[in-house]
Amino acid sequence: MPLRHDIPIASDLVFVTGHGPITATEGASLARQVLADVRLAPEFGMLVRLGEVESEVRAQDAEPAKGAAADLKARGLRRAAIVAADDHGFEFGREVAASARRFGLAMEVFRDDIEAVTWLLDDG
Repeated sequence: MPLRHDIPIASDLVFVTGHGPITATEGASLARQVLADVRLAPEFGMLVRLGEVESEVRAQDAEPAKGAAADLKARGLRRAAIVAADDHGFEFGREVAASARRFGLAMEVFRDDIEAVTWLLDDG
């Protein structure tokens, strides 16, 4: 799977990295892995770093993605930031973020790690 996650000890951030072909169904599978992780803080943020992504959001991925978004929100996801390494990843991130917002999740796309983390940690 081209998606992986890590939750550092004593952190309320989940770090996700993605490379290569990624589908929303794989994203939903990763969300289930995150939700099962015992290190997950009650109210957490998620930083998704995409490098050289070769993906697109497909209609058949909508239902798994919707369920994953609902589960993440129910478990306490405050917001998620996507950092894209290239234009294709940025466009993919914009599609994912727009879909997530329809499901009630706060998600934005960035090109810079510092801007993304600043937004994630902002209480406003």
